[in-house]
Amino acid sequence: MPRTFHAITATTLACVLLLSGCAGEATPTSPPEPTATEAAPIFASDEEALDAAVTAFERYTEQSATILADSSIDTASIADTVAASFVDENVEQFETLRERGVHTTGVAQVSRPSLAERAETAGAAEVTIYVCVDVSPTRIFDSTGADITLPSRQEITPQQVFLVSSTDAPSTLVVKGVQLWSGKNFC
Repeated sequence: MPRTFHAITATTLACVLLLSGCAGEATPTSPPEPTATEAAPIFASDEEALDAAVTAFERYTEQSATILADSSIDTASIADTVAASFVDENVEQFETLRERGVHTTGVAQVSRPSLAERAETAGAAEVTIYVCVDVSPTRIFDSTGADITLPSRQEITPQQVFLVSSTDAPSTLVVKGVQLWSGKNFC
């Protein structure tokens, strides 16, 4: 019987020591490898995102002006400044104006930009900005060369611009859409 008592005591003591972690030094294990690392942000700040958005929108307005001023420029060249989903709409508008013999001079000016929102997911950015677009430096001409710019046109309009990361570089934005702001005029 004493052997049974000693065997039970030894077994119980071993279990207690193992469960309490006091059974000597365990084989060290290396810490688990991180399964995913947090990606660095595309834009370090709201100001950086706004600057990238304004630069992209100005590239878009300049390229649009170039296409509308010179009928030898391929209308599809707008693709360098817009998202793939916005190319066809722009090309159709340019082609319609060209068919009517309309061309323009000057470039619209962008002012008073402000950031509406920005988001970054899956390595891509989406940025929305508000801008004032001044078309006073532009003129519209028909096929005979006559100036058909409406004297009553609103020269400065508030607009909302939607931008996304280009397929080439996440920090390079392209225009996804532009709409006249329907809220209170902030220009």
